[in-house]
Amino acid sequence: MSRECVRMVKYDEYQDSLECSFEGEEDTPMETLLGSVKQNYSFDLLLETRRPEQTFQQYKPGGTGCCRGVVVLPC
Repeated sequence: MSRECVRMVKYDEYQDSLECSFEGEEDTPMETLLGSVKQNYSFDLLLETRRPEQTFQQYKPGGTGCCRGVVVLPC
C-alpha cells in the first residue's frame, strides 16, 4: 500500500467522532501536534486507509465519520 493511501486521524471518544486528519503535518512532531491536548482529554489515533481510486473524506470537529479500514494505534 502506498503512503498516499494511508493517513492518521484523531478520534474523539467523548464526542464519538472522527475529529481531524493530520495531512500536511507529516514532518511535524506529534508532541507539537498534540501539545495543547489536556491530560484528561481522551482520544485515539487511527490509521485510515483507502484504495488508490478513492479519496479521503474530510472531517470537521464534532462531526461523525465512518470507521472502515482503520487500525487503532495506542497513544
